[in-house]
Amino acid sequence: MNVKPLILLLLSIMIIYSCKEKKKEFNPQTIEDYWLEQIKLYPDSAILKESLIQLYRDSFDYDAALFYSDSLVKVEGDNPRWWHIKGTLHFELHDTVTAIKSFGKAYLLNPNPIDGIYWARIMAFQSDSNCLNLCDEILQKFGENIKKETFLIKGDYYSSIKNHEDAFANYDSSIRSSYTFMEPYLQKARLLMQLDKFDAAIAVLKKATTIQNNYDEGFFNLGKCYEKIKDTTAAIEAYNRTLLINPDYTEAETAIESLNK
Repeated sequence: MNVKPLILLLLSIMIIYSCKEKKKEFNPQTIEDYWLEQIKLYPDSAILKESLIQLYRDSFDYDAALFYSDSLVKVEGDNPRWWHIKGTLHFELHDTVTAIKSFGKAYLLNPNPIDGIYWARIMAFQSDSNCLNLCDEILQKFGENIKKETFLIKGDYYSSIKNHEDAFANYDSSIRSSYTFMEPYLQKARLLMQLDKFDAAIAVLKKATTIQNNYDEGFFNLGKCYEKIKDTTAAIEAYNRTLLINPDYTEAETAIESLNK
């Protein structure tokens, strides 16, 4: 269990209740007003600032989230956490150029495996060979626990430049490093699908969904494979399994409706 989010939540609750005791007359009209008021009261609280950004992010107000994160970077540009958040926001908006710069800045300010992996993987998707050296660097710095991610990233890079042999080799190395790590199975299957090797992709995805039987992405892509080989019954079954795991997976619902027409 990842306890960090729980700790942050508990700290936020403690701050909220302490603020209520100190300023009972404050009656916020909106959640945004509330967080802004708390930030005024506790301007050094990073938790409160992150909470406001998360509020904007959850409500898909990315303009506000970016405006506030940019303001934090201008004032506290030596804080790698704000650069990490800025990178996340830009990546979610498909602005990979700014995401790469932001995660790179976060990593250079405070070398750590999370920002290093994010930085390298986005570079890999952009066919930037610098991701290979960065993978070697973070592996050397942070040890065997991140080997599976570095092999995955190298696989993504070689896939992006259509070096299929090295891509498959690195995806397989990632799987061997941690057979419960689902991402290399998915990326390997997707590459096989691009090459019209649907039977091979099905074998990979079946293995993944056997290991992790609540893997919605695995079942969804199984459905796509079965569609390609005209096995409608198996495709619908896979899509239904996707929805059973994740009822909000609208693409699976759409696929079933299309097959039932």
